[in-house]
Amino acid sequence: MYSDFKLNFSFKRISFVEIMKFELSNAVVILDEGYRYADSHHRSKLTTLFTYFVQQTRKRHVDFITASQRIMNIDIRIRDLAELRIFCEALPNSKHPQHLRYTFLEVGTGKITQIAYPMKALQKAFSLFNTDEYYDIFEEAKEKDKIRQMIRAIS
Repeated sequence: MYSDFKLNFSFKRISFVEIMKFELSNAVVILDEGYRYADSHHRSKLTTLFTYFVQQTRKRHVDFITASQRIMNIDIRIRDLAELRIFCEALPNSKHPQHLRYTFLEVGTGKITQIAYPMKALQKAFSLFNTDEYYDIFEEAKEKDKIRQMIRAIS
């Protein structure tokens, strides 16, 4: 299991540079805030390279999971590859939710399943990761500069 954010169970932290080396196989990769890698509003060589990685995940036996508050912020080429989309909604409202409703959309079949969980029941799941972790945009910029150098080296 690889992740770009801290999990509270056994995993290996992975950087954008490590992902782009295309050396992963037989793995699960979890990336938070997927638009950071494949921004639908800013196509670049980095976005293109990342989509190549995602397109090859099945061949490499890599399960790829990403999250975003707004699905439209993720590049269409990544969205089109999704087998399952999960939407979350706070009930009755986001300020004082008592339940979270998850809507599962199986993209290939169009099958929709909805499940609501009481907040108390989800506390154990929420303890597996830190939802307040933020990204150092300066460190991320350095990572992307390393990838740009890799791209120039192979161009």
